[in-house]
Amino acid sequence: MFSKFLKKKKEKALKGGSAKVRKSMKDYSKEDFFVKKVEAAKEVLGKWGLPNELSK
Repeated sequence: MFSKFLKKKKEKALKGGSAKVRKSMKDYSKEDFFVKKVEAAKEVLGKWGLPNELSK
């Protein structure tokens, strides 16, 4: 019963993505906050790697 709930939840999550990207949106890739987050994520991935489910 619980697995049916999770399956329905996944199906709902996958349906209907309405995100839009505009060309006039500011590029935040060089902002200090995001640069620090990317560096921290790379350090964690380098140390422990990806979980087996994601590395396939």
